[in-house]
Amino acid sequence: MYPSIKQEELINKTIGCSRLVYNIMLSKKKDNSKLTSFDMIKEIPKLYNEYPFLKEVDSCSLRCVIFDLENGLNKYYKKQGGYPKYKKKGIKDSYRTNYIKNKYKNKIMKDIKIREYKCPKCGIEIERDINASINIMYEGIISYYKERYQN
Repeated sequence: MYPSIKQEELINKTIGCSRLVYNIMLSKKKDNSKLTSFDMIKEIPKLYNEYPFLKEVDSCSLRCVIFDLENGLNKYYKKQGGYPKYKKKGIKDSYRTNYIKNKYKNKIMKDIKIREYKCPKCGIEIERDINASINIMYEGIISYYKERYQN
């Protein structure tokens, strides 16, 4: 299953905007160590004025980036990892979202039994069972080759 050109363009925009928000918030956190993730989330509407293209992407993914930054900082403070670094283009380009529909403002409640997900922004459709099968198969192949060729 491959995204269309329009979907691929939106995915790339979301990755770029997520990287931008992450880097901006990391510099703000370096300047003000008492800044919490919720304070950073309140900064997103101000960024919309400065960078209007941020409005084109999923706002949930921008919030997730802030929570990821907060998790990285918490790991650093617990001495479980290094200080978070600025994200660079082309290195582990990815984003995540926590978009869930509910009845708030006439949105439809999402049932856990529904096995397909359609992204409201880019329109890509993913069937959870097929995606899980692919992941399980991939892990099985990796473990098979590790056992066979490492001995």
